[in-house]
Amino acid sequence: MLSNADIQTLSGQADAAAARRDLPAAAAMLAELAAYDPGDAVTWKKLAAIHRALGRSEDAMIAIGHALAIEPRDPLSLLLKAGLIEAKGDDAEEPYRAALSLIDEPDAAPPALRARLEHARRYCDTAHRSRTVRLSGIAASEIDRLGCTREECARIDAFVLGIADAVSPVLPMLSRHAYHDSATFAGLVAVARGHAALTVEYLRLLADDAMAAVPYVDHPTDVPLDQWVDLNRSRQWSAAHLWRGGGIVRGNADRCPATVEAFAALPTPVIGGRSPNLMFSILAPHTHIPPHVGVTNVRLVVHIPLIIPEDCSLTVGGERRGWMLGEAIVFDDTIEHEAVNDSDDTRVVLIGDLWHPDLSARERTVLHALMA
Repeated sequence: MLSNADIQTLSGQADAAAARRDLPAAAAMLAELAAYDPGDAVTWKKLAAIHRALGRSEDAMIAIGHALAIEPRDPLSLLLKAGLIEAKGDDAEEPYRAALSLIDEPDAAPPALRARLEHARRYCDTAHRSRTVRLSGIAASEIDRLGCTREECARIDAFVLGIADAVSPVLPMLSRHAYHDSATFAGLVAVARGHAALTVEYLRLLADDAMAAVPYVDHPTDVPLDQWVDLNRSRQWSAAHLWRGGGIVRGNADRCPATVEAFAALPTPVIGGRSPNLMFSILAPHTHIPPHVGVTNVRLVVHIPLIIPEDCSLTVGGERRGWMLGEAIVFDDTIEHEAVNDSDDTRVVLIGDLWHPDLSARERTVLHALMA
């Protein structure tokens, strides 16, 4: 076991080895320190930098991942991660943007850091211009082909600006309500009234395959978890996915044909890599899904209640409602929302997504092309 004096000595020797460019020796000593104290983010950052200098990009990425798991909002670690990603030729915009957002006064930063921040800005600006040109071209082509109206063009242009700026596009031109009338969506009332058949398929699915449901929240450890700390990779909130991010989950969906068919008749967005989404959402007893918001209001979220104990509720925009069998709930998840199961039993709802009813068929076609 290393004493505090041993740790200080080894750390100093590692720094000295790095200073004289004996990088293999520095890496070996830093690796020893990291193994002894894996919670020291500074050691992991130093080790990542040494691995990068030695050309060991995979080892550097592993080390910086450990550093970010400890300090997910450290701008220096984010810059190093972004640089490693960029060097591989992959898209590094997200970590560069995250690092830039965390520096309050970039002009006051040390010269070496200022240079890295300026590189990050140039990288993000270039990505933004390229994305804007590409998306604007797609939108213009689709608008011309479909003959969109002036109002449709305005909404499409606003959507292009939102995704070009690398933010989630929330369109104020669409009607914004915490809850929407389920009768607005053709066929939805009938689906909700047919909940018994959907519940049978859910129960059969979990009886046949207990692992059909997985933790709904599954974030990497090197990103800020904030409100998801308690639920990350937890079965307190799990989901049995039938469609996920635009792809059918074959094993689960095959066992639930009536459920899949019921949603196939609804106005569900079909967007490569994004939608449809359809899942049984399973909330364990005495579990709280904390307040959070979704990505865009061009699609809404629908809940079909299946197994609803007492003391369960959904709150959207401060308005609390309970689920009732036979009645669908449709809401705008870009408005802050949360859910709670205060009972001693499991709550199950079927969750899917629907196009916002204000969007015309032409607009949906263009948005499909843009998001794909």
